[in-house]
Amino acid sequence: MPNHLHWIMKLSSNDDDIVKVLRTLKSYTATQLLKQLIKEVQSGDLPLHHLFVGNSQILQENPKCMLEYFSLLAKEDLDQSHRFWQRDSDVKLIDSNKFLIQKLQYIHNNPVRERWNIIKEPDTYPFSSCRYYENGKDWNNLNIQSLF
Repeated sequence: MPNHLHWIMKLSSNDDDIVKVLRTLKSYTATQLLKQLIKEVQSGDLPLHHLFVGNSQILQENPKCMLEYFSLLAKEDLDQSHRFWQRDSDVKLIDSNKFLIQKLQYIHNNPVRERWNIIKEPDTYPFSSCRYYENGKDWNNLNIQSLF
């Protein structure tokens, strides 16, 4: 999604601290996003621009405006020049197949919703696992039935 991430994950037996995992994810992705936005500002190249053709609000954004926005979000942070992530995360424990399927369906249908209007069919969004489930294939040989 243009401004948020939905992620279903299973912690390994070696890694049981979700807060630490999310902190690492946020730090790494923020660094990569900052590098990419700076590169796009300097080059004028917008590699993901075509994904948001159906959403005029997003099309009005450009890397320079985004950098300025993320800089404003960090104005109260002493240790950051830009803020990409909210301080908190909405973490939910998935403890049943029913809840897992509900969350997968929500995630897969999110890019189709009127608010985003990025795509017409959920399985065409390039940053989604939907096409793997819709086509009867598990992504990276993941068998969701074996998770519980």
